[in-house]
Amino acid sequence: MTERTANNIYFEDVLPQTGWGLYYKFMLGMACASCFANATAAMCIPLGIPLSSCESEINEATLYQIFISFTIGRGLGGFIGNSLSDMFGRKRLLTNSLILNFASTFMAAFAYNYYMIIFAVFFLGGSLEHHQNVVKIHLAEILPMNKRGHYLAMCDLFWTFGYILVAIVAIFFRSPSYIEHRVVDMRVTTWRMLFALSGGFSLVLACASALLEESPRYFLHSRKEYLAVLTLKQFYAINKSTYGNSFDVKENDIRDLVRDYGLYYQPETLGFSRPLFDIMVLVGKALTLLYSKAFGKFTATLLVLKTSIFLLRIVDVNIFLAKNLGETFPLNGIDIIYLDTLKNNNMCGTFEENNILFFNFLILSTNILLGQLLMVCLLDLMRRKISLFLGMFITGLCFVSLYFIKDGMTKMIFSSVLMISFSIVMTVISVINIETFPTSLRATSHGATSFLGIILSIFLIRFYFYFSNLFVIIMGSLFILTSFVSWSIYDLSKQPMIE
Repeated sequence: MTERTANNIYFEDVLPQTGWGLYYKFMLGMACASCFANATAAMCIPLGIPLSSCESEINEATLYQIFISFTIGRGLGGFIGNSLSDMFGRKRLLTNSLILNFASTFMAAFAYNYYMIIFAVFFLGGSLEHHQNVVKIHLAEILPMNKRGHYLAMCDLFWTFGYILVAIVAIFFRSPSYIEHRVVDMRVTTWRMLFALSGGFSLVLACASALLEESPRYFLHSRKEYLAVLTLKQFYAINKSTYGNSFDVKENDIRDLVRDYGLYYQPETLGFSRPLFDIMVLVGKALTLLYSKAFGKFTATLLVLKTSIFLLRIVDVNIFLAKNLGETFPLNGIDIIYLDTLKNNNMCGTFEENNILFFNFLILSTNILLGQLLMVCLLDLMRRKISLFLGMFITGLCFVSLYFIKDGMTKMIFSSVLMISFSIVMTVISVINIETFPTSLRATSHGATSFLGIILSIFLIRFYFYFSNLFVIIMGSLFILTSFVSWSIYDLSKQPMIE
C-alpha cells in the first residue's frame, strides 16, 4: 500500500478509456434506486410496527424482540453477505439481497402474528445491511477517482428521499381528514401496505439488476482477465456507441492490477459440507488478513470509528431528537427505535395526538438531505479525514450542548446541526471503508468493522432506561473522543483505491 507514483499503473488508469456514458449512468441510476428501495424497507420498522398495534395489541417485550431480531440480522447477515460477495461476485449477491428484501417484507406484510414479523425482520435486517454496502461497492469499482465521493454521496441522498417519502406516507394516513373519509381506518392497513410496497419495489429492481454486468475488478481478483477485458469492452461499446473491437486494452495490460491475496474461491467438489468448509476457511483467512500488519491499522481505526457511529442508526437519532424537542422525552429504549410512544399495549397514535412530534421528525429529516447535499458538492474537494473529523466533532458538541439547553428554538437549531453533521459522518465513513481495502476484502471489511457497533446497539437500547438523563453526554463524549481517531485513517481523496 504505497503512495501513487509515476511508474505505477492502476485500474483507475485503464477505466477512463471506456468513457463515461450510458452504461455508467445506468449503473448510477440502479445504485440510487436500490438505496431508495432500501430506505423504504428500513423505515417499515420504526413507522410500520407501531401502526400494527391498531390491529392487535403489542407489548414492550415484543417490541424489543422485533428490534433485537432485526439488529442481529443486520450484524450477522451484513457480515456473511458481504464476505460472500467478495467470493462470488457483486452482481450475484446484489440480486440475491434484493430478492431476500422482497421475500422478508412480503412475509411481514402478510404476517398473522408478531412471531412471523420477528422471523421476517431478521432476514430483512441482513439483506438491508448487506445490500446497502454491496451496491455502493459495485458502483465505486467503476467510478473515476476524482468523482468517486460525489457519486457515492448521491446514493445516500436517494436513500434519504426514500426515508422521507415513507415517513410522509405513514404520517399522512393518520391525519383526521383522511381517516374520516374512509370506511376502514387506514392506520390498520398502512403498516402492511408499507411492507408490501417496499418489497414490490425491491422485486422490480431485482429483475432490472439482470442488466448489470459483474465488476471487472472482481474478475481480475478471481484471475479471469479475459472476462475483465470482455466486460470493459462492453462498457466501452455502450458508453461510446461504437464497436468493442476498437478497445485496445489487452489481458496482459491489466493482469496484475488487482491482487487476489489468496482469497479467490474456486469450487472443486460437489456436495454441501466440503464447499461450506472451504468458504469458512476463506472467511477466516480474510479476517486474519484484515488484522495483519498490512491492514491491521486501518481495520482497527475503522472498527473504533464505526463502533461509535453504528451504536445508533440515523433514524434512531432522528426519533430521539424529535422526542427530545417535544413533551415525550424518550424514557426507555422503545422510545428511540419507534416513532410512536407505547401506552397500554398500544402505539396506534393519531395525528392530533402526535402532530408536534411528527412535525419535528419531518423537519429534522430534511436536515439529513442538507448534510448529504454538502457531501455531494464538497466531498471530492476536501480531504476525507477533515470531513470525518469535523462531522464527528460537531455531532459530539451538539449532543453535549443538548444536555444544557432548555429553550425549544435553540434545541431545534442544535438538533438540526446534529442531523446535518451525523449524515456527513455516515456518508464519509462509508466512502473511506470502500477506498481503504482491496477488492478481495472490500465488502468483508464492511461487515467486520460494523459488526461490533451493531451488536452493542442492542445493549445500548435495552439498558437506555438506566442512563437516559445522561444519554446525550455519553454519546457526545464518545463522538468527541473518537473524532480524533479519524486522523489515523488512510486518506485516498482523488487517488486510486487500494488493490
